[in-house]
Amino acid sequence: MCGIFGFLAQPDATAEVPERELFGALEELFRLAAASAERLAAEAGKDEGCAVIRALEAAGREVYRWLAPGGFVNLLYDSRREHALREAARALRRRVEALQGSAERWVPRDQREWEFVNGVLAGASDILWQLERDLLGKLGPVRALAARALERLEGDSLRSREVLAGAFELNLALDSLDRLEVRGRDSAGIAAYALAAVAMAAGSLLKPKGLKREAAERSGAQEA
Repeated sequence: MCGIFGFLAQPDATAEVPERELFGALEELFRLAAASAERLAAEAGKDEGCAVIRALEAAGREVYRWLAPGGFVNLLYDSRREHALREAARALRRRVEALQGSAERWVPRDQREWEFVNGVLAGASDILWQLERDLLGKLGPVRALAARALERLEGDSLRSREVLAGAFELNLALDSLDRLEVRGRDSAGIAAYALAAVAMAAGSLLKPKGLKREAAERSGAQEA
């Protein structure tokens, strides 16, 4: 028998994440990492190859900063940043697909070349997944979760950000449940405890499909 517990905290919705670091890291990665497997392999074990790895690590760190609540909420409020990030993701996808196609036709000279090219490809693919799925792909679901509460808070920027940050955390929990694989689903149960920054926010999240009454009846939930 096992149990899984999740705790959702109210995140800081006002934290700013500088955009130039992420776009700068991606530009550096595009500049250093060749789209040809053969050309990229020639850099293995050299200073150029080390620079590619550093650029990958820098881009990965910056994406993680945007995946935090502060960066995510700011992205929800800034259509220009969202557009720029989507363009960057499309450019990265083109580069990854070009490198994948080249690697399928390429014959490495030794194990070191193979490991280097595949390592760069795996790292770039991870960053692409985070941009497309974990960041840009979550904007719509979070907006949908917070929509009803935001309608009542029109003009109140700070509280709207708090609601969006709470919806971000809730969506994170829901995504985790989607990815969870368990046995014995017929006997599984889930308990969720949520403290909303805005009193009406928690209730509004349960209204769309009549879930509020059902949740109260089945779990003993109480409104604050």
